[in-house]
Amino acid sequence: MRCFLVGIICLLIVSSGAASEPVARACNRPAATGVIEVSLVVDGRERSYLAYVPVAYDGQQAMPLLFVFHGFGSSPENIMSMSNFNPLADEQGVIVVYPRGSERPTQWYNGTSVLRRGDSDRDVRFFDALLEDVSSKWCVDAQRVYVVGFSMGGGMAHRLACERSDRIAAFGTVAGAFADIPGGCAPERPVPVMALHGLADRVVPFEGARLLLPSVSEWLLAWTARNGCVDAANAEPPFELGVRFEQCAQDAEVILITGAEIGHTWPGTPRPNRASRTGGRDDGSINATRLLWDFLSRYTLP
Repeated sequence: MRCFLVGIICLLIVSSGAASEPVARACNRPAATGVIEVSLVVDGRERSYLAYVPVAYDGQQAMPLLFVFHGFGSSPENIMSMSNFNPLADEQGVIVVYPRGSERPTQWYNGTSVLRRGDSDRDVRFFDALLEDVSSKWCVDAQRVYVVGFSMGGGMAHRLACERSDRIAAFGTVAGAFADIPGGCAPERPVPVMALHGLADRVVPFEGARLLLPSVSEWLLAWTARNGCVDAANAEPPFELGVRFEQCAQDAEVILITGAEIGHTWPGTPRPNRASRTGGRDDGSINATRLLWDFLSRYTLP
């Protein structure tokens, strides 16, 4: 069955379960809590990230891990403030990592993007190093690793789902800028995905940008094919009202949430942000952070 979703009605989509209850895994990695800045060297380059370790962390029981990728020209500090995941991390008991892009302005090697015709997998390797580094410092449940991203960071989350599906249980995007990936997108398993995209977004238009970015509807249908969603056979894009495909292999749902007046912003952000002035507005009817976590947290790696 296919159903259409509008605005806050989308809260209803997270009611059904897609995985069994996660198993608490014990380890012994005591560490400080709060915001922690970490530097590491990857491929001879100094890279960094911010980690938020929730107050409930005791170094004994493994916690889920969420990566949040910022947009083009932004920073971990900005996306941390804009997404407001830290209070939810304290509430739910999840470690949140905000990686920092490279170059100036900061960006991600997320594919053949509007900014770069050539590409490399340097940020895929950065993710591998991040996962290893974080897991060595804190008690992480390797079966509950999730990735989300905003704008260009959404494109990075998409690339990681394509190339690291053995490590990522589910992923999400907000105003995602999706690009071609060298070699194409061929995940080893179906990967659940939730995407949020405003119809008033002038930076990453919902209908796409010819020769540069696909339409969000085309991108979504490609994921229904990868996830074997049988209820997508008769789908009729564009999905301007949002859509949910739930009859998918391994219960790997594909969900799109839209907002008619939402522009290039993180819906429900606790403070105004520069991107929101590039089209549309945020009327507060959608809380992207809560929606994403309620969706992602239903899944564990098989």
